[in-house]
Amino acid sequence: MKQLYLFFICIAIISAQSDWPQWRGENASSISQDSRVLQNGKSYKLKTLWKRSLGSGYSSISIWDRYAVTMYSDGKKDYVFACNAHSGEKIWQYTIGDTYVGHDGSHDGPISTPVLEENYVFALDAHGQLLCLQLNDGSLVWKKDLPVEHEVQKPFYGFGTSPILYKNFLIVQTGSKKGTISAFDKKSGALIWTMGDDAVNYQSPLLINNLENTHLLCGGNNYLYCIDPENGKEIWRYEHKGGNWSTAPTVVGKTPWQIFLKYKGGEAALLELTGDEKEPVKKVWTTRHIKKAFSPPVVLGDKIYGYSGRFFSCIDVKKGKKIWKSRQPGDGFFIVVNDHFVLITKDGHLHLANDSSGKYKSLDKQKVFDDLVWTPPSFAHGKIYIRSLGEIACVSIANSDSVVSSDTEVVYEKVESQFSDFVEKVRNSANKKELIDAFMEKQKQFPITEKNSIHFVYRGEADDVGFEGDIIGFRIDYPMQRIPDTNFFYFSSYLEEDACIAYRFIKNFDEILTDPLNKKTSQNFFGTFSTTKMPKWKAAPYLKEAQQKGTTHKLSYESEKTKDKRELTVYLPHNYDSKKSYATLFIHDGTSALKQGKWQNTLDNLIAEGLPATIAVFIPQKHGREYSVEASRNNYINLLVSEWIPFLESKYSTKNEPKFNIGFVNGATLALYATAQNPNIFSGGASVSAFYLKKEELELSSLVKKIKEPVKFYISWGKYDLRSPYEGWSLIDSGVNVAKAINEVNENCVSKPYVGGFSWENWRNENGKILKFFLEKDNK
Repeated sequence: MKQLYLFFICIAIISAQSDWPQWRGENASSISQDSRVLQNGKSYKLKTLWKRSLGSGYSSISIWDRYAVTMYSDGKKDYVFACNAHSGEKIWQYTIGDTYVGHDGSHDGPISTPVLEENYVFALDAHGQLLCLQLNDGSLVWKKDLPVEHEVQKPFYGFGTSPILYKNFLIVQTGSKKGTISAFDKKSGALIWTMGDDAVNYQSPLLINNLENTHLLCGGNNYLYCIDPENGKEIWRYEHKGGNWSTAPTVVGKTPWQIFLKYKGGEAALLELTGDEKEPVKKVWTTRHIKKAFSPPVVLGDKIYGYSGRFFSCIDVKKGKKIWKSRQPGDGFFIVVNDHFVLITKDGHLHLANDSSGKYKSLDKQKVFDDLVWTPPSFAHGKIYIRSLGEIACVSIANSDSVVSSDTEVVYEKVESQFSDFVEKVRNSANKKELIDAFMEKQKQFPITEKNSIHFVYRGEADDVGFEGDIIGFRIDYPMQRIPDTNFFYFSSYLEEDACIAYRFIKNFDEILTDPLNKKTSQNFFGTFSTTKMPKWKAAPYLKEAQQKGTTHKLSYESEKTKDKRELTVYLPHNYDSKKSYATLFIHDGTSALKQGKWQNTLDNLIAEGLPATIAVFIPQKHGREYSVEASRNNYINLLVSEWIPFLESKYSTKNEPKFNIGFVNGATLALYATAQNPNIFSGGASVSAFYLKKEELELSSLVKKIKEPVKFYISWGKYDLRSPYEGWSLIDSGVNVAKAINEVNENCVSKPYVGGFSWENWRNENGKILKFFLEKDNK
């Protein structure tokens, strides 16, 4: 009997240790100490045990005993869902309410992860519904509407913080002026305490323990708080000023207490508790080697592992120095099981790896999902639980007779060309360097362009060179291929003969470079890029300087109502006659359009060729979000309509003539809003390469439906425009969706893509098309 009793005790202990009851596991560290699987020196094989369909959502999987619980959307409703952890069979599901619709790069459904205990499930949906359900059948125990009952402000992409449990408290980062973090009675949902005044987006709290007491760490957009969880009293706060990039804090060491905090898009820091009342926290070091990633870091001994952008990285605890970075396994999310990495990449590959050799070492990989993955793995009962935006799966780890040492790599399309013939010749030659030297001397320009293909070359010492740019999309890069035993790297692609694109290189994962072999560069919102044109691409002829030039002069205007000071640049055509009346172009973000868009050249040339003479007003943008934030955008449009236009009409004969709005990227959104809101004032609006939020797409569609006047719209975007394949947002989709909405109700809309990417070289080629569409008499 005694032996039987001990047996059941052992089984109970193992069962408790193998659960994964909340976001990031038992201790919210993303680490499982389960030693029954995964020992160094052995080989393993991943095997999918079961997989089932499940709707969209970011919620990861929490496991308690036989219950695996997550949340999802079917496109109409959001649900809490429980299935059998061993078989995947559905046990129950609870309908939360109408689905949280994905927007502006996000996908439908809940974001937060439920927390489980013996009898209950606690969950927070993206709308802010806080729930307690029975674990055995999913029946509702209590529900709280945080925005309504506690005046909590919904984050832009919905509530994403994951609750945790402490004794009889359910602790949630609520993120409002009345409380950054709050504790609720887990049995009734009654508010126990709330504290802080910092905003919260997707940060989650963390409990830390020492021999004497338990403290609560809570990261907001500007502060890291240390709190007594018993009563919500602040012990200390540290102002990091990182914004909404800050994620869950990670404990590094306890003697003294050290905390690793990803608090900025481009930087993380190690903080240390000093014991000094005046300065309780000091910054030990900062690092840029773990940054720009939503996957939380993990501490193992004297190393910190995490994603730095798309690269899996390892830094040392003492100084934050890079130990290694790896392109493999690819951008994704990870946990640690008995000192091994379990990683799921955004493209659906599950990876098993370690760093027993002092660098990333792949042990096995398996393609599990065909759709996107935005959720970290969970580990319980010796198995891996993962989900995508359409499925959920359970994967086992079994012993294997052979070790897989390679990892998922980009599968390159073979680009048949003279360049590919050269590469093949060098690969098979014993005189590689001589052949490459001779080849490089013959080239008249880089990148190398052929009829319908392009070849980017980097030559120099490097362990890894990545290629990023318009061809493949934003926040993604492909490793350039290397001819073995050389320092010659290349990336080839098919490309239209009349395309113009921007690109750059990433050397050794960290160093961003323009092409050393190509001196042509351009600036956009994300820095300096190299630019290149295919053989049949031509700059519009009207971009050259004209023989007959108009004039520009500046007019300063200060609003008596708002005190807004603005310097307007006014263009007058070369044949301007103050006795005649003129149409007016209002070009938004006018400083960029005038300087980089070559608008004066465009106007000079086309007017000289016979296009009706017009006045153009270039209006500067005060700050980068003036057009995208609703309040400031509405203020700008109000100034344009009620003050700037009357001011200009007092100086020029434009009162009863057509007026048009024109904008590029941010200015494009403003141009359409100003036109659609005031069809009695404006005769047309042009939008080039704009990013429209889902809300804006719907609003513009509704506004255009109400227009009775014959208003013209010009919508264009690039075939290789700015887009993020792994994040779900795209200027291409924005252009298509807005153009479709307008075309359905307005016959005077022109919409089409141009063959190019995100750059002024392409945008300014649209100038003449816009002017001819608006001003030529027979153009509809």
